[in-house]
Amino acid sequence: MRSIVLVLVLCLTASVAVAQTNEAVWAVGGSAGYVFGNNIAKPSFAPVVQLGYYSEHGIGQTGWFIELSGSQWSDSDELAEEGFRASGTLDVTSLAAVVGVMPVTKDEATFYLLGGIGRYSVDADFDIDVSDLPAYMGNPEFTATADLTVDIRDAIGAIVGGGIKVMASRNLAIMLDYRYVFLTLQSVDTFTIILSHPRYGSVGETFVEDSTMSFDHSIARIGLNYQF
Repeated sequence: MRSIVLVLVLCLTASVAVAQTNEAVWAVGGSAGYVFGNNIAKPSFAPVVQLGYYSEHGIGQTGWFIELSGSQWSDSDELAEEGFRASGTLDVTSLAAVVGVMPVTKDEATFYLLGGIGRYSVDADFDIDVSDLPAYMGNPEFTATADLTVDIRDAIGAIVGGGIKVMASRNLAIMLDYRYVFLTLQSVDTFTIILSHPRYGSVGETFVEDSTMSFDHSIARIGLNYQF
């Protein structure tokens, strides 16, 4: 969070410095995001809210902008093998700050490149079913239960991308862009399995380990900003 705040403070300070000499506007809006990629089990819809500051120097000149955005989306997957079934959901909440450059500013359409950082909070929920495991292993007189808890630490990711802004009217801008997020998640995984027998009682085992996974993903966004 400190990194995002620092970026925002520096950008806001710069915006005040140039506001007197360039055409500058604030913008607030929302976007519809589509999250996908090799590390995403199922592509997901991601609603986004954004606040931006745009400094456009004029037609044919270079401009720049800053944007703060928040989003929430989910990824889910299922796995089934003999004697074992599992399903899981990752609920992702993000707060991102990006700085963009508009190399070419045209009359109505503006192309831009962007980069920044985001803070990602991920809640994991897993459901494990091993009720068929004893029969599969040839011990149908046993019953089995299991539980998996994954505690994922908040993480900072890097964002790069680009897009186009088209003015639909004097105050309304349509934004269309693509963003790639470099993100690594670290977690503490706790897995517990218990075998029970009606005559001999129960026995269980708990395994705890640290794990790291790549959660890089892409986001395609289309949105509407109101500039004032």
